[in-house]
Amino acid sequence: MASSKHHISVPHQGPFEFGHTYSTNETAAKAVIASLRSNASQETLQLAHNILGDDGCEILFRWLSYGDDIDQVRMSFPRCLTSIYLNNVDMGNVGLEALVGWLERLKEKRLGYDGSSSNLLEGGVQDIHLHSNNIQGTSELALAFLCSLSFPSPTHPYVFSTLTSLNLNNNILSASFKQTLFSLLASTLPSLRELRMSITGLNASDAQQIAAYISSDSSEGRCRLTRLYASGNSMGYKAVKAVIKATQRCWTLERVEMYANSVDEGNEEEEEEEEAMSDADGRQADPFPSAGDTFGSGCGWKGLEGQLQRITARNVYLKQQVKKEALDLLRYSRLLLLNRDIGAAKPEGASQQPNNLNRGYSNDCECIPNDSRSTPTLPADPPQAPSEDHSHFAFTKLPTEIQLTILSHLAPLLSPAQQIRIFEHAALRTTLPKIILRLPPFKVNGLRQQSKACVPDPTSLGFGSRNGPGSTGPGPKFGKLQSRSGTGYSTDSGCVGGYCMGSTNSVVCQRETERRRWLEGVGCDAYDPGTASRTVA
Repeated sequence: MASSKHHISVPHQGPFEFGHTYSTNETAAKAVIASLRSNASQETLQLAHNILGDDGCEILFRWLSYGDDIDQVRMSFPRCLTSIYLNNVDMGNVGLEALVGWLERLKEKRLGYDGSSSNLLEGGVQDIHLHSNNIQGTSELALAFLCSLSFPSPTHPYVFSTLTSLNLNNNILSASFKQTLFSLLASTLPSLRELRMSITGLNASDAQQIAAYISSDSSEGRCRLTRLYASGNSMGYKAVKAVIKATQRCWTLERVEMYANSVDEGNEEEEEEEEAMSDADGRQADPFPSAGDTFGSGCGWKGLEGQLQRITARNVYLKQQVKKEALDLLRYSRLLLLNRDIGAAKPEGASQQPNNLNRGYSNDCECIPNDSRSTPTLPADPPQAPSEDHSHFAFTKLPTEIQLTILSHLAPLLSPAQQIRIFEHAALRTTLPKIILRLPPFKVNGLRQQSKACVPDPTSLGFGSRNGPGSTGPGPKFGKLQSRSGTGYSTDSGCVGGYCMGSTNSVVCQRETERRRWLEGVGCDAYDPGTASRTVA
């Protein structure tokens, strides 16, 4: 029978996919371990439709946790993976317990309990997909699962996590498991962005828990979901309506699907007609344009669906505006708050160089001589009127509070907390990108190679020209100044003005990736309603 076959194939570069046939769960698990053993750098495990069962899952996660005598010589355990896809592998509660055991071992390693050092912000599990299994769970198992994925922050009193996507579709979960899961998600998994709970037996009581999670906004945690899928359940009209009402207080959701949730409720059709009429009236005064894939949001009831789509359109629009204002505020705050008066304070005895030498040039630039070279005669600055003082910009003489208040008007949608985080980032020299002089891109077999750079769009105007927007050639000199951040290089050619392939979603744009990480780091990836300068209803 098809359910007794296990597909294993030779691994390749990318996620694991398997294709040979084995007869037992233990043999299949050992074949998976052999493939993992031959790919020490593999970070994605994809075992969809391979029937491992609980026995196979125990063997697999025991090896991922401890390895064996041979592997421990050349590998580090517990083995780190960023994405786990165990869809339709016949996993039950025992298999989930084995997964939790491996996650706890990873947590111990990252926290340094076993003497190893690890960066808590990198290398964590980001995606867990357990679609179409036999998981029912208990309250204790849900608590252990969530605790194994959360970490105490070394600098703040709250916890953080790395998990962004959790898929539990098509698992008939127990009531205690779901209650514990929804009640602790906000406080244990603040990084979660996508939750899939379709065909999991959700009822009206579970819908109230989901509504409380979505609308949570307290010191213990806040819901940061962008996508929620809960179709094919039995929540009912009133419960779905309660969830949609809760989404009005969640400013991050961009897509919500709750189709096929109807149950037999007496006046359901009459209530739907009233909702449809009120929805038609509300559309006439809708201040937010429809954007993105918000049209995919729905629940099957026309009136409620209209409300849901307006809410998600509001969130998408405000997210775009907040990100734009945050980037603009950073640009102007850099100019006005960063201390740029390099020669203002010098120790006694230091040589006084002309002002022209302190205009932001690098010391190793050929156009500026070193101290060991003879100082050339530079043209003098244009004469200034004696009554005018240009040594300081008048804005810098204002009290700090007034400076920040003036700058805050450039980003009215940002809350004071978001604005302060941007001001603190802009005022620190340590947050500036490093300017380095790097060699031209090297060539392999006549092809120019660029490390961690964007791919220019061949359809862009000026592609291939030496100085055009899509140019990849070096400048007039052999060296080229580029900015480097902690995530890699950013080149001026390729993505300024959207001229790289990342703007068409063909490849990942490195500069856009850096912007996204910065926005998440300062908490400006979504609208913060609490104390924003301009409140949006």
